[in-house]
Amino acid sequence: MTTLVVTLAWSGLLPFPLAVLILGRDVALSISAFYFRYISLPQPRTLRRYFDPSIPSAEVKPTQISKVNTLLQLLLMGLTTVSPLASFDTTTPLLYL
Repeated sequence: MTTLVVTLAWSGLLPFPLAVLILGRDVALSISAFYFRYISLPQPRTLRRYFDPSIPSAEVKPTQISKVNTLLQLLLMGLTTVSPLASFDTTTPLLYL
């Protein structure tokens, strides 16, 4: 979804602040996943053990609001992608997000 967000923002179909918000959330989730993997790794912490999938890590379960957020982001990307082909304008409503 990152490439699609960048492409839609670059082409002017997605407002830049909204694209920054979506990309910032993705970056924050990635950084926090790396951090939680690091703190949940038993000693000794080595690079080989860090990337070893057989060593269990902290279990992460998505919340309901996170699932709804993902659904809304996918709907936004879908509608914004097909908006040039259809006869509806999405730029005005997106400016108010």
